[in-house]
Amino acid sequence: LVMSDVGNKPDTSNALRRYWRQERARAFAHCASVPEVLKSLVAREMFNIYRRALYELNSHKELSLGLIHIQELATQNADALRIHIKIMMRLIRLWQLSGLTSIGQSEFCEAA
Repeated sequence: LVMSDVGNKPDTSNALRRYWRQERARAFAHCASVPEVLKSLVAREMFNIYRRALYELNSHKELSLGLIHIQELATQNADALRIHIKIMMRLIRLWQLSGLTSIGQSEFCEAA
């Protein structure tokens, strides 16, 4: 999964937006570094992880993602997390529809 723990926890709207932009930049870098033969598998797995997280969030279940800051955000600001997950799912689908070639970093990082 592309989401990773960072030292600071976002607590304001602007900080949260910056945090998610950083996460999307990490996702872009991760996707760009995937070997061609594995891209379809990685895209499918990433999409399924986000889909499961969205289902758990919408069902008010504890997220199966083992990241503490994501667990905290799910309880403190579930709407922001839900938006981020939907954006990531949409970008993964876009990446798949583009033939798994490339998506511009600006599309990945600035999507909102």
